[in-house]
Amino acid sequence: MKSKKPRNKEELNTQKAIVGYLQLLENQGKAYVVRVGSGAIETAKGYWFKSGKPGCPDIILLYLGRFVAIEVKSKKGNLSAKQKIARKIIIKSGGYFFTARCITDVTRGLKQVEFDVKQKHNSNVLTWEGK
Repeated sequence: MKSKKPRNKEELNTQKAIVGYLQLLENQGKAYVVRVGSGAIETAKGYWFKSGKPGCPDIILLYLGRFVAIEVKSKKGNLSAKQKIARKIIIKSGGYFFTARCITDVTRGLKQVEFDVKQKHNSNVLTWEGK
């Protein structure tokens, strides 16, 4: 099977590192992590099928009882139109969303979630672009 569009190697490596970090949190019982795959895949027989939901973030997790969505981008990458729509829906629904270009962006986002949990409020507008 092959995917329709090859992923940016920098983005893929960053995503692997972030998922590895988040997996450590899951192993400590602090989070539940899912790497979401979406796109089109060609089977060995040449058939194509879609997986996932267009615009769905690369990683979703439950952290301290909060829904967190992370879109991984390269240093120059930007959100697509569908990803911007997903971000808007997630935030409007009370979840957190942020773009991560490195693990530091993830730790910064999770610190904001921790702060909100301690303050008993939800400043879920984590929409920085990790620059």
